[in-house]
Amino acid sequence: MNGRFHKSWGDFGGLKNQAALDFECLSFLANGTRCCVGDQLHPRGRLDAATYDRVASIYQRIEALEPYAKAARAVTDIGVISAAVNMPETTSGLTMIDTGFTNMLVELHQQFDILDLESRFEDYRLLIVPDDIHPTPALVDSLRRYLARGGALIASHRSLLDPQTGQFAMPELGVKYAGESRFRDEYFYPAPGAFPELADYAYFLYQRGLSIEAQPGTEVLATYGHPYFDRSPEHYSSHVQTPVDRRTNEPLVVRRGRTAYIANPFFLSYAADGYGVYKQMVAELIRGFLPQPVLRSRNLPSTAQITLMEQQADGGKRFIIHLLHYPLTRRAPNLDVIEEQGLLKDVQLELHTAVCPRRIRLAPAGADLAIRYENEYAHLTVPFVEGHQAIVIEL
Repeated sequence: MNGRFHKSWGDFGGLKNQAALDFECLSFLANGTRCCVGDQLHPRGRLDAATYDRVASIYQRIEALEPYAKAARAVTDIGVISAAVNMPETTSGLTMIDTGFTNMLVELHQQFDILDLESRFEDYRLLIVPDDIHPTPALVDSLRRYLARGGALIASHRSLLDPQTGQFAMPELGVKYAGESRFRDEYFYPAPGAFPELADYAYFLYQRGLSIEAQPGTEVLATYGHPYFDRSPEHYSSHVQTPVDRRTNEPLVVRRGRTAYIANPFFLSYAADGYGVYKQMVAELIRGFLPQPVLRSRNLPSTAQITLMEQQADGGKRFIIHLLHYPLTRRAPNLDVIEEQGLLKDVQLELHTAVCPRRIRLAPAGADLAIRYENEYAHLTVPFVEGHQAIVIEL
């Protein structure tokens, strides 16, 4: 559910931009949910014509797309356990960890579901256990069975760290806990070749992490760089943190078999600090575990969103890809505004499918697209996207 208001509920006289309303409703549809636009009547009880002109405009588009939305389900590679599993049942709201991994994976155009502890882990090729998921015996047992069946796992920071024993509950991660990081303000260096997109540089860690020891057979992908000291009234350097002093051999990111571990709260930090380096590193870890994702694009900007749905139709199966591009801009303190739809041109998409599709077309009404089928991927190019475009792949 969203609302027609510019700022918040009951913002009389504040009318949401049409492009913002369009994006929100189309995003609901693209993620397999119904949409409901909330309003609050004036005390006189009359519907406001300007409001319902805007609602009508987007609902006409939704109605045309309904045949491609009903009974559709998301097709995903990745499952991420929500940090909300640690919260009391009476608590509502979104954790910073959840915000961080959602933003990161949406910007990376990954197909993922958000899970709780009762979810079927075997439905996913990769699980992410972000930052602070407590290691209950049932969870550890489920993760071990999942790995034994060939699944892959990325964990970070305090996830799976048992406070009772002071060690990680899963030796499969290949690390031992050695306390808090030595300094409050730490840096890290990527190992040569581990993250090809990153330069050899001392990258800052905006949130404090843990010290770990890599066990034999564990590959170290990034190591800490220590500052001269932590800045304080007694130890002064520059305006913010003290610069790096030296590269160390102390591990920060490791990989062992089908698992990877990050000793810093990358997902919380991405929500709080927005440092793109963390996203690039997670992307490389995902590529290592998912060399053949179900859907990928070679030229989508991070501001675009893409989802993949599956639907039974006419006795067979079809996929529906939703492309959305509605860039937002910070126009006021704590207020991001969508004012117009974004434009995309010649979007290259690759869908993993065991058979060549018989037809690919734009929806709700549009031209057929050319198909090139190679190495179990259907390659297609969407010539033009104005805000939103659905693409139907018939098998």
